[in-house]
Amino acid sequence: MAQWIYSDWITQAADSDRLTRLRLHIQEVSEYVLRTQAEGFESELNREYMPELMKEERRLTPLVPGTSSSQYGGRNRARFSNV
Repeated sequence: MAQWIYSDWITQAADSDRLTRLRLHIQEVSEYVLRTQAEGFESELNREYMPELMKEERRLTPLVPGTSSSQYGGRNRARFSNV
């Protein structure tokens, strides 16, 4: 059974902290799902839990100023300069 480090995301008081922890939890769940699929197992987490986490991320993102729609895509705002 997986031990989740960031599953406490829902207990965070500030939306920004909640979103940060949620995104870290999505990452750890994704890594677990990939690992179990590589071992030949189909995970209920992928079919049921991940969509709920992603839905919550979409709900929280507009509440936190300066966040992109997802860390899994979107635009990078980094600027590079010629040296």
